Amino acid sequence: MMMTRKLWMITGLGWGWIAATAWAAPQIAFDRLIYDFGTTAMVQSVTGTFTFENKGDAPLVVQRPLTSCGCTVAAVTPDKLQPGEKGELVFTLNIANVRGLVEKTITVPSNDPTNQQTRLTIKVDARQLYDVSPTVLLVGDIAQGTQTNWTLLVRRNDRAACVLSKIETSSEALTATIEPLTDAKSLVQVRLALNATGGARRLQEWVRFYADGGATPIATVYLHGRIVGELSVQPESIYWIIPPGLVWPGPAPDLMTTRRLEITAARPGEKIRLSNPSCSLSNVTVEIVPVEDGRRYTVVAKMTAPPPASANGTLRVETNLPSQPSVVVPITVNVLRK
Repeated sequence: MMMTRKLWMITGLGWGWIAATAWAAPQIAFDRLIYDFGTTAMVQSVTGTFTFENKGDAPLVVQRPLTSCGCTVAAVTPDKLQPGEKGELVFTLNIANVRGLVEKTITVPSNDPTNQQTRLTIKVDARQLYDVSPTVLLVGDIAQGTQTNWTLLVRRNDRAACVLSKIETSSEALTATIEPLTDAKSLVQVRLALNATGGARRLQEWVRFYADGGATPIATVYLHGRIVGELSVQPESIYWIIPPGLVWPGPAPDLMTTRRLEITAARPGEKIRLSNPSCSLSNVTVEIVPVEDGRRYTVVAKMTAPPPASANGTLRVETNLPSQPSVVVPITVNVLRK
């Protein structure tokens, strides 16, 4: 009887030790989940610290934090914590070109079985030292061979003297000239000039402003539009998607095989002539169809058979215009695989 009782006690203690061992686990606990800076004025970045602790009874392993954007940098130290130990997550959020309310997140992976990804939030209402207006220029169509000008205003919000140390542009065709305003030292006028040289193309330019010798731009202004010559081409590229397992040309032959371009004389009263259509892809034929005599044409590209793999090429049509002797349109064929 005594032996049986001792055996039961030993067995019970053993099961208790096994149960305790099986349920031992780390537990990550942060001092806060939201870091709100409130309103910040005239700063390039903000830095903060989240504190965390291992409140479990097994070692905690924290992996590299994942940020919601490239403007946030975060790191944890240490990445391994024994029960009861504390660590820090230090982050920096770049708000140099940000205005207004900003909310970013940091995801912290760990081996906590009940909270494998902790989501932290950073909030800030950013007020900048400099303002540039406008921040985007939508310039529409610009005639080839012309020069177009725009005016930007750069303002220093603390009313001190606005001193621009450097202006960068995305191409030599776009230039910037600083014109200080005598009646407002905190305000600078910048005149942009675009020389629409080269062929017809889509414009995606930018201008970066630097102040007080700083290495980080205080603002970037983007310029979007088109340089148009004597011809207007729509669309500007041709694209085919070939689905996997398609029995050519499929249930909708015209939709699958054919793409169309509209080429139109851009200048009023001018007539154009198109000839010698060609394509660098051997399985694509090209035909010119007059729509309005000397003014508008449809160029029909037809794929006779799909290529064995994805391919890129060009469609070319010759014109009678000395300033634009040919029209070249890029072609992309994307052959999807199972």
